[in-house]
Amino acid sequence: MKGGRASSPSSLIRAHPRLFKLVVGAVMVAAIAILIPGKSTGEVPWAEELGSLVQHYDRRTPTLASSGAIDESAYGRLGQLGFVSVLDLRVPEEGTEEERLEVEARGMRYFNIPMGYAVPTAAEVAAFARIVEDENNLPLLFHGPFANRAGAMWALYRVHRGMAPAQAYEEGRTAGLKGRRADAVREALGLE
Repeated sequence: MKGGRASSPSSLIRAHPRLFKLVVGAVMVAAIAILIPGKSTGEVPWAEELGSLVQHYDRRTPTLASSGAIDESAYGRLGQLGFVSVLDLRVPEEGTEEERLEVEARGMRYFNIPMGYAVPTAAEVAAFARIVEDENNLPLLFHGPFANRAGAMWALYRVHRGMAPAQAYEEGRTAGLKGRRADAVREALGLE
């Protein structure tokens, strides 16, 4: 301020061109850092951000995604995209220990509810609910080998949370529920 008057922005730029360049540079760096692809937003990414690394990927809610098989090279990318946890619905014989090691090596949490080939039990659905409803575990990806288990679990979880069975069943189908397991889930939901 000279003589009690504030300096105009253009006079400040002329008087301090180097300072102006530093400020503009800092603002641009901050803007770019915010917009870098793959930077976590606290939400699960959309499918195009994962490409073919995760089969049958589906964004269920802003903080939950379901899928089929995860490529062994995908765990690092999942961590980069902001996933905090992976919930595996496979049984030990399907490679759960290997996945646990990969997930934890990248600083994410690993959970396992070994569903196998059956319709999820009430205890399995309750365990799923505890994990996916804990904000400390989100964003989270839950999966089985073909998304069929994920779809079954999602349908039964949605009914567990109060959704109408027919609507929950359709959500399970969009998440990958199909074949004989779909028939068994329909029956379990009383839709037959």
